[in-house]
Amino acid sequence: FRGNDCLKWKKPDHRTIKINCDASWTSESRWAAIAAVVRDCIGKDQGKMIVAFGDALWDNGTVCGKMFTMTCTRHRNPIPHQCTGKTVTIKIVDQCLGFPSTIDLSREAFAIITNPVASIINVDYKQYA
Repeated sequence: FRGNDCLKWKKPDHRTIKINCDASWTSESRWAAIAAVVRDCIGKDQGKMIVAFGDALWDNGTVCGKMFTMTCTRHRNPIPHQCTGKTVTIKIVDQCLGFPSTIDLSREAFAIITNPVASIINVDYKQYA
């Protein structure tokens, strides 16, 4: 390695995650510790307001890391009053391979815009300015 090249973290391809782990222990105290960090194409912990876009919406990864606002517009099953009327701001962090127009929200983001018992909803979304 030249210089500090071996110390530079490189973000993974948009279709993968990278798991960095480390461990240590001391023979004197017999204590040990291990830690792991899972990162996506952004390279950071993205929090809980995240979403994966289907193939067509993913647009070859160009939306990875972009922020969008999303609102439930209509429920798709017979349970009434599913949409809350609220809007959530989310970050695109992954791709739903094989699903052209699917949007897969985190549980936390989904619960803001709809009743969590809903399974499939229609949404309006736009890129956050």
